Amino acid sequence: MIKDLISEGDFDSLTKGNICTVVYFSTTWSIECKFMDQVVKTLSKDGFNKGVEFLKVDSELFPTLALRYNVTAVPTFVFLRYGVTVDRVDGTNAADLTIKVNSIVDGKPSSEFSDNSHFIERLKRLINRHKVMLFMKGSPEQPQCGFSKKMVALLNEHNISYDTFDVLTDFTVRDGLKEYSEWPTYPQLYVNGKLQGGLDVVTEMIQSGDLQELLAKAAIDG
Repeated sequence: MIKDLISEGDFDSLTKGNICTVVYFSTTWSIECKFMDQVVKTLSKDGFNKGVEFLKVDSELFPTLALRYNVTAVPTFVFLRYGVTVDRVDGTNAADLTIKVNSIVDGKPSSEFSDNSHFIERLKRLINRHKVMLFMKGSPEQPQCGFSKKMVALLNEHNISYDTFDVLTDFTVRDGLKEYSEWPTYPQLYVNGKLQGGLDVVTEMIQSGDLQELLAKAAIDG
C-alpha cells in the first residue's frame, strides 16, 4: 500500500515510528514519475508486511519537505529509518530502488540500512573525531559552497585546530546529521561533541570571544 501525504504536519508521525519508510517525491505531471508509480506499486505490495512503508509526497505541494531532503528533481526516493535518512535513489533507477527495498524485505540490509542505534553511534563517532569538528561541503582546500569557504577562512584566521568531514561524499551523513542535530544547513561546527551552529553563529561567538573561551576550557578538560 502507498500512502499519499495529505498534510505536512503528518509527515513526522508517518515516518518516525517506522522501521523503514520510503518517501517517494513526485509530481502529477512527470512522465518519469508515472513510470516509477508502477514500480513502487509492485514493491509496496511485496514489502508491505515486512516493515517497509511507502509515502508519496508531491514535491510541488510540499516544497518545504523537498528542500529539507535536498530534492531538486523527481522522482526521488528517500529512505528513512525511524525518521532518520539512511539512503536515497535519484531518478528512474528502478533496478537500484528494487535492490534496496528487497535488501530490507530479505532481512539483509546493506551498511546504509544498519539499525538506527548503530547509525546514531556512527554520527557520534564522527562528531567526536576531533575536539573541533567541522561538517562542510567540500574540503578546506576546495570548499564547495560559499558558507563553507567562509567558515574555513574564519577558523584558519584565528588559528583554530579542527578536523572536517565532507558531507557531499556521504548522503546518509549529510541528511542524517541534519535530523540528529536539528540544524537544517551546512556548515555545522561541533566543539567537544556539541553543536555550536553555522557560519553566522560561529562568527558571533568569535567576535564575542565565546568560542575562544570554550576552546580554552576544552583544552583544559582535555
